[in-house]
Amino acid sequence: MAPAKRRKPKPRGAPQARFRQIYETLREAITLLRHPPGVALSEAELARDFGTSRTPIRRVLQALEADGLVQSKQGIGTIVTTADLKSLRDVYAIRMKLAEALGELSPVSDLAPLRAELEALIQRASKLAKSRDLEEFMRINNALQNLLSRLSTNAEFQRITEQLYYKTIRSYFRIVAELGWPDEARALQDELAAIADALNADDLKAVGFVRRNFISTIHARMTRYLMAEGPAA
Repeated sequence: MAPAKRRKPKPRGAPQARFRQIYETLREAITLLRHPPGVALSEAELARDFGTSRTPIRRVLQALEADGLVQSKQGIGTIVTTADLKSLRDVYAIRMKLAEALGELSPVSDLAPLRAELEALIQRASKLAKSRDLEEFMRINNALQNLLSRLSTNAEFQRITEQLYYKTIRSYFRIVAELGWPDEARALQDELAAIADALNADDLKAVGFVRRNFISTIHARMTRYLMAEGPAA
């Protein structure tokens, strides 16, 4: 009898890594409005798309519901959420306070890799005025948030700032073109340049206040638009 073949052991942490991959991919799809507010997400279809069973998809959807990005409704399924003006105002207020604390919570010691990443984002953003590429604009914003969260080694700070960013940013992305593309593209370039100046000066507190001020101005522009137009956020 031929000896039984040994199964190759799965790497430790592989299920969690797969969960994180699906979670981040689906979160990005929601953020980039590929799954816009009000759309129902099918566990079966997502499981097929990701080549997995429904169990990890269910876990991912539960995590996204905790983030406020989806909501499970009895008899309907999982729906991508919307946000009203008051909830946006509340979350933006918290985001601004957290940004101010950036340089005080376990700041990272080696800034060189992050400076290099930021320079690459600046180069990408410089092309937006001519290309009018909304998805690239969104991806640069998301990449900037990821970079800024890594300026602190405090895991809870990273988790909370990331969660609140993704809870609000969809509303901005939905209306950014109506706010005026050249102005919004230029505002992103200005924010990146100001953050680069602060990083080059090794001043993480200044980075936090730059971020806080740009969060505030984005929220002000959104509020004016939503109050004038009245669309769902």
